Amino acid sequence: SLFRAKFGDNIVLVKFCENYSERAHRKLANSGLAPSLYYCSKIRGGIFMVIMEFVESYDAHHQFIDQQLPQDVMNDVKDAIQQMHDIGLVFGDLRRPNIMVEKAAGTGFRAMLVDFDWAGDHDQAKYPAAL
Repeated sequence: SLFRAKFGDNIVLVKFCENYSERAHRKLANSGLAPSLYYCSKIRGGIFMVIMEFVESYDAHHQFIDQQLPQDVMNDVKDAIQQMHDIGLVFGDLRRPNIMVEKAAGTGFRAMLVDFDWAGDHDQAKYPAAL
């Protein structure tokens, strides 16, 4: 479940989910390759509550319908995945809807990964059985 909300003076995205890799999200957020992460914790009922920066952008699926992704977007995605692999993490759900794209300074684009529900430690993170 996703909700848009206000957190202090910021517009944020609040997410409730069964699994979440705070470590992966923070790693990429520190490099500007994921939205800023303000809060992540298990709450009552064993679900995670995640509060992150709301990014005014489109996902790559909608931004580039029937088109190849631009090289600058691909470079950001490769950089993000490499940073995760360097510390023993996997992303798990690398699809266009989980790549947020915004205009960069000049004529290019900038990409960020979202949806860290399936991210986790290499050889330990698991996909849902009903995939």
